[in-house]
Amino acid sequence: MTAIFRWTGEYFGFIVNKNLLDINGTYLGWIEDDQVWGSDVVYLGEVVEENYILRRAVMIPRIPRIPRIPPIPPIPPIPEIDRIGRVPRVGWVDALDDFWPNTHVTLAVGRLSHSLCCIARRAAWVSAC
Repeated sequence: MTAIFRWTGEYFGFIVNKNLLDINGTYLGWIEDDQVWGSDVVYLGEVVEENYILRRAVMIPRIPRIPRIPPIPPIPPIPEIDRIGRVPRVGWVDALDDFWPNTHVTLAVGRLSHSLCCIARRAAWVSAC
């Protein structure tokens, strides 16, 4: 298992058996010759310094690959501690920026719906008393 971080230092997820998974163990893509492909077969970038995924800002789009069968979701490891952010590389972008807002939104919506459900249950219980 290899921990993956955003270039800003935030823990993002991990690579196991050449599969990219987010912090929750959700399959996001695969790695082939240090090239990272999304589950939607779009080129994401390349593995840099073992723990980061960057993409050249200016490049000819790559031909999409044949999708792979997602693996059985593994149990996510204990999240790594965030690292200190890196100095931006000229001509490169953090390929994980495409995922990061959606990951936080998914977690936030899940927590919000759970909270609303608890509030609704309490309100129903109070009105029944």
